[in-house]
Amino acid sequence: MPALKVIWSEINGYPPTGILVSPDFVLPSSLSLSVFDNDVHNTESKIGISKNAVRIRLAKSKKIIASYRAVFHEKMEAKELMKSVKFNLEPYKGQLAFIEVVDSTRTGSVGIGGLMPAVLDIPDKGVAETAARYTLAAEIVSDYKVYELEPEMEMLAKARWADYKTRAAASMALMNLNAAKHKALISKIFLSLDESQLLKEKIAQVIGQGNSESRYALLQKGFEGSQRSLQLAIATILANSEKGIDYLLISVKQGDIKFDLLSELPVKEGLTANISPKQQKQLDQMSLGQSSESEARKQLIASRLSAFDPAAVTVESGKAMFIQNCSMCHQIKGNGGMIGPQLDGIGNWGQKALTEKVLDPNRNISQAFRTYNIVLANGKVLTGLYRREEGEVLVFANPGGQEFSVPKNEIKERKPSRYTLMPDQFSKTIAKKDFDALLKYLLSVKE
Repeated sequence: MPALKVIWSEINGYPPTGILVSPDFVLPSSLSLSVFDNDVHNTESKIGISKNAVRIRLAKSKKIIASYRAVFHEKMEAKELMKSVKFNLEPYKGQLAFIEVVDSTRTGSVGIGGLMPAVLDIPDKGVAETAARYTLAAEIVSDYKVYELEPEMEMLAKARWADYKTRAAASMALMNLNAAKHKALISKIFLSLDESQLLKEKIAQVIGQGNSESRYALLQKGFEGSQRSLQLAIATILANSEKGIDYLLISVKQGDIKFDLLSELPVKEGLTANISPKQQKQLDQMSLGQSSESEARKQLIASRLSAFDPAAVTVESGKAMFIQNCSMCHQIKGNGGMIGPQLDGIGNWGQKALTEKVLDPNRNISQAFRTYNIVLANGKVLTGLYRREEGEVLVFANPGGQEFSVPKNEIKERKPSRYTLMPDQFSKTIAKKDFDALLKYLLSVKE
């Protein structure tokens, strides 16, 4: 294979994981590219399915229209690290789309290059290396208070193309240069539905380092509609002061976060060090009866994991369970609904993650699939799944999967639901044998 330029996920080793997203481009009738992937090669057997993937998504709907994942049924050789892949895109020719390179392993890397036709330019430096340089520059501006670069820091903080660490470093620089001036921008990023959870976790730390009294209320507002990892980051910050603990306890009372978040080690340590006697009384009162449901669910999950018997069920019966209980919202290989996430490759999650998701769906709700209640200025109430922002309107989808738009200036209140649309009763409605069949089928969906 001739030399070609490749952009890939790693820098100085293998630890980075994440998703590399290209700019939008107009789809040709077909697209060929070279994919470098050493995930399977780095295993002892050198046989199996890569955890990494390359996908093409439509720019507007984010629908996956083509995907590739390396599969080796026999021992992989070094010469197979680079594979030529061709996607047939004729049905979507002329539409805007982007390439998504998914790095899901910390022991390998994935990259692309040699696009034919050349719909995209491959940069000379990888995204990770460029991000590291931008991040270092922002940290220097922050540490040495380089006021002349304040406009550049504002541009970086807003830049959706920039790495989340770079944007967080730029946000910290802005707060150090002029906190009062940039508070609104930092708050907007932190509370935006379109920003990543990883960025918000970093921004939460930026907000937490401020000295304004209003930082507690802002952090508390960040609980709403957030995944558990972000809620944990916020709770850890609030638990580091008596004032913050007031807001933390209020959030538990309001149901914005689950009580068991307080038992996470970093939160627990903060509470132990900073809680007042009055707050401890409130916490003790709130704890009554809280653990029973959570513990029962944990015990059920542990029981289903240990008693899983794939030999006693068939993939076919599991597929029937999927069609009956899941296909109205989820799609596999083009069949099913588009309300929830597409589940191609879901088997790579593994038994534990799948069991937890089916039996405890509200444990960690993806921001992209949380229902919102929208109150309009005229009093009308709408409910839908948040899809995207398009200029001055927000786009939602109703439970039937149909999209509707709401102008931002007509929204009086937008409140996230505490629950996912995914049924929370599968622990009671799906018998053990049927659950085993469903799990066996899902684990079989590797591509």
